[in-house]
Amino acid sequence: MIRSAFSTVACPGWTLDRVVSSARTWCFDAVELRTTGFGTSPLACEPAHTSAAKVRRIFDEGGVSIASLATDLCFDEPIRPPVIGLAIGDHERSVRRARLMVDLAAEIESASVRVFAGTKHGREHMTTCRRRISQRLFKVVDHSRTTGVRVLLENAASFPTASSLVEIIAASDLEGLLGVSYNVASARAGGESLGQGLDVLGDRIDSVRLCARDDRQTLRSAIVELRTRGFSGWVVFEDDQLWAGDQGDPGQTLDGLAELVVEARERVA
Repeated sequence: MIRSAFSTVACPGWTLDRVVSSARTWCFDAVELRTTGFGTSPLACEPAHTSAAKVRRIFDEGGVSIASLATDLCFDEPIRPPVIGLAIGDHERSVRRARLMVDLAAEIESASVRVFAGTKHGREHMTTCRRRISQRLFKVVDHSRTTGVRVLLENAASFPTASSLVEIIAASDLEGLLGVSYNVASARAGGESLGQGLDVLGDRIDSVRLCARDDRQTLRSAIVELRTRGFSGWVVFEDDQLWAGDQGDPGQTLDGLAELVVEARERVA
């Protein structure tokens, strides 16, 4: 059975209490908590700014789970100058930040942390970029294994498709350890359909991300395909008001998804 969640990028001005009560009102199973880390955050529901015990209490009392802790972390920082930069530069910042997010996820009892691969820089060969990203990802996942938190890699930027993610997973020697948060909109922009992505990634996918502003038929078709294939992970509805600015009432958007949330739970006969 598909499990449904919404990302708090849809409601950056809401408190955690309101997020949880809204999830319960519209019958979502969980919430994906967006975080910008421990510095200044535009999110009123920033989990890094609230004690872990309080976050757990709010979700436990509301009967809502935390589907994932969604970060903007990526691992593509170039090594400059080449070769010698390895000795004189600090190229572990993204790894350290990711480890902190893994620890935060463990403290608030989130099962996973979402990260990105990143972007190829200039004229560098894709193999070089992929190797650099993979080496850093390995260090993060190696840390996460002691916490029980799963790291999920999302397709975006220079790695928009399922096949591009598989190449990173293979290069980092993390098959079976590194999961995938599959963004249908990013894949579509890269020329890949949901069906093609599911064929390539299979059970590597922990969550599928749907754009809440897609037309209802597009969303319904995606849910039907996932149900037909027996997908049992998270379907995360995302409406990016965090960066795009105020585009309407978050409650109205979530209310409009209520019927789809119910449909997502139905089993295929």
